[in-house]
Amino acid sequence: MPIEINLIPVLTINMIVTFTFLNKKKTWLYCALLFLLGLCVSYVCRIAITSFFNLSEISSYIVGVGLSNLFCLLYIHIVFEESFPFKLFTMTSIWLFSMIAMYASAIIINCFAPPYFHYKNFVFALRLLIQASLVPPIWFFLRREYRDALYSTSNRTIYMIVLFPILGLLVLANGFSFDNLSTHHMGSLVAGILLMTLIIWGYILGFLAVRSAKRTTELKKNVEMLTMQLELQEQNYKLINESIEKTRSFEHDIRHHISAVKAMLSEDKMHEALDYVQKLDAKQIENNLPIVCKNFTIDSLLKYFMSRCKTSNIDFKVKMNVPEKLKVDDLDLSIVLGNCIENAIEACEKLKQGEKRCIVLGSGVFGENLVFKMKNTFNGEIEQIDNRIKSSKGDRLGIGLSSVKQIVLKYDGNLKINYTEDIFEVCIVL
Repeated sequence: MPIEINLIPVLTINMIVTFTFLNKKKTWLYCALLFLLGLCVSYVCRIAITSFFNLSEISSYIVGVGLSNLFCLLYIHIVFEESFPFKLFTMTSIWLFSMIAMYASAIIINCFAPPYFHYKNFVFALRLLIQASLVPPIWFFLRREYRDALYSTSNRTIYMIVLFPILGLLVLANGFSFDNLSTHHMGSLVAGILLMTLIIWGYILGFLAVRSAKRTTELKKNVEMLTMQLELQEQNYKLINESIEKTRSFEHDIRHHISAVKAMLSEDKMHEALDYVQKLDAKQIENNLPIVCKNFTIDSLLKYFMSRCKTSNIDFKVKMNVPEKLKVDDLDLSIVLGNCIENAIEACEKLKQGEKRCIVLGSGVFGENLVFKMKNTFNGEIEQIDNRIKSSKGDRLGIGLSSVKQIVLKYDGNLKINYTEDIFEVCIVL
């Protein structure tokens, strides 16, 4: 089978594996047509270069691999929504494990094949079989762990660790050959097995380290959020107690108010009595503490932000339907709402004096899903780096929204962000 024909199914299976790890931002039809177009362009360019320079078979293969890698880089950049280092690390890792599958297939077949047996096509077939059989386990067991690990890692760190799969590819491509991976060359065989084992263990240890660091970061965030919740609940209890005391005081004084009104009416002082009742009613309304929603934790959080908005002259409109008991953990829900509202308040505070400062927050329960939708005014300035909204706090990349996205993924939910010239909108399904 010609080498250039072998590359097509390898590219296809590797791209299928890539789709299990990354989120596409285009339709399936668009992705398929672009992939076929890229294959055709790469093949035509390879034939043209080979014919023009009269290259040998191995040189032609190297050109084909180079063009294939260039096509893959362009393809993942267009099709997937993650940051470029995330996509680059994923692609190079998939190619590295594809090459490991090829060498493992060569070892298995070469060790049992008779001398002078033409085994390369069997190696190729076994390689595809191994990779195809790994797609379902990756989708069901590894996909979420992989995304969670890399989403919690900065782009700078990913740029550093992407050197690992690139170096692994170079070593495997240049250090071993099919013919040496057999029992007839025990030294090369053992070295090849050891190298592939080290690469696999390197990935395992790397992801264990990233997951451990991620859990440590999550624990710190959870402690901070729990501390904030305790403070908010303490504040809420104080406000409730103050409201109860004011209500008791009002009930105690109501007899005197009624006597005063009766006296005014008996003297036909209608306007004075009406003014007295209106002032009394306004004072009672002002002193009452409204309940925003049934969930006490979220109610406390929202009252805290309502107080902040009042201080910053922000019109905060809330219409919440959050039940007391949810499938979503209260801490996760607090992180989601807290980050979103915090970002909205910061955006409103950047508006010039006289410009409309407004936040509208609503929620509802649809089936088993809890849906939040929030809109806020902002100055229209949005800066993105690798499809991630850059934070206004220095050089960080949207840590708040990144935390929100991790929680959304945890509950198999959805996060959608839209914005116009002056309105920023976030829709979350949990």
